[in-house]
Amino acid sequence: MIRLLVYDISQNRTRSRLARELEAIGMMRIQKSVFLGNPRPKVLKDLLRRSRAELQEGDRLYCIPVTEAQVEGLGEQGLTEDLDLILGRRHSLIL
Repeated sequence: MIRLLVYDISQNRTRSRLARELEAIGMMRIQKSVFLGNPRPKVLKDLLRRSRAELQEGDRLYCIPVTEAQVEGLGEQGLTEDLDLILGRRHSLIL
């Protein structure tokens, strides 16, 4: 299932580590603290469990399931190339 992951984390180290790990499991950064992707469920669950254990009071971490139709609507705002990767229509991105 496609997931939208959004966070507001105060500690630079925790925030940077989470961003690196999200990219490593195939999540695509669409804004500084917003990632979109279709990771393997167990891998994402483990990452979220570890990350939530590091959160400080006031930090937020949301993992929101989204449908393919909702993701396709984002293409109108300039994410068309990236969305093909997320939706599995293409397996590589040429820069």
